[in-house]
Amino acid sequence: MVANTLAYCQRLGTGISQLLRSLPLVWDAYLYFWRFYRGVASCRGAFPNFASAKAMAPRGALVGYNQPSLSTATSVSVLTARRGPEQFDPLDYPVFFWLRQVTGHASRVFNLGGNVGTEYYAYRNKAGMPEEVQWCICEIPEVARAGEILASQKGVRNLTFTTRFDDASGYDILLTCGTLQYIEEDLSQLLRRLGQRPKHVLVNRVAMYDGRPFVTLQNLGYAFTPYCVRNVEEFVSRMEALGYRLVDAWRDSRINDIPFRPALTVRGYRGFYFTTEPHLRPETW
Repeated sequence: MVANTLAYCQRLGTGISQLLRSLPLVWDAYLYFWRFYRGVASCRGAFPNFASAKAMAPRGALVGYNQPSLSTATSVSVLTARRGPEQFDPLDYPVFFWLRQVTGHASRVFNLGGNVGTEYYAYRNKAGMPEEVQWCICEIPEVARAGEILASQKGVRNLTFTTRFDDASGYDILLTCGTLQYIEEDLSQLLRRLGQRPKHVLVNRVAMYDGRPFVTLQNLGYAFTPYCVRNVEEFVSRMEALGYRLVDAWRDSRINDIPFRPALTVRGYRGFYFTTEPHLRPETW
């Protein structure tokens, strides 16, 4: 009985959503005035930079991804990434495939925005990643602190944390999933600062489209934060200008609506695999 009721409610919700989508102005008003304040990951507005987006946050609301309250959360990964620290995200299968191809026993992986270890634990459990692989996660202070505590509790020795992207210099692989839209600098700008850049760059779950770059404001659930949507071709060309070769690119089926701005809708988040090596030399774990 309960299962039937839940199924009915889900169908009803889907039907209402489809009806609202068929009425553009009504749908936009719903997104702007209702869903933005209540729906995690909902966005509103288009701005030229992060400062302008922050200025439009609701009065009295917390602004920014890094909040002191994260240190007291029951599960930081559930609060910030909406999944457990060892729960594999099916959207990361393309990254998982390429990571297995380029990771050897002596590899060093720099994970930008790896939360408390969501990618690390999921990949380790799913593929039996060698203990020799050195994995470093670059995160905001509160999340990094929570990750260090979790790693200590689990007795993990090959996982470390940092809050400095510049520490990526000398690593073999750069991995980042669902993080770049929260960073104002373009990835190519970050990489340009490094003395020794990673040979392989794996990017996934980033908000990109074919139009002009802009910044919107996103509801994180516990705060509001600027959220950058970049141009696909511009992103790729900047990486290629650094000497990287695009090996593979993909997109998922997610849609990110910007109320009253239909031209800014993101239809499918993007993923990429870049390398500086002329020929791949796959290794298996």
